[in-house]
Amino acid sequence: QVPVIFITAYPDRLLTGERPEPAFLITKPYQPDTVKAIVSQALFFERRARLKDQPQAGA
Repeated sequence: QVPVIFITAYPDRLLTGERPEPAFLITKPYQPDTVKAIVSQALFFERRARLKDQPQAGA
């Protein structure tokens, strides 16, 4: 699984279609710190989902 992050100047166009879930949306103009924060969130949630799907040791 790969987190999906959309960066767009036209968020209304993106939100009318189907998109992979969960997806993150950054609108232009954006700040580099915003992109860093969203990437960190996306990676965190992906890792969390992956760990949740793994069988527990001793279970």
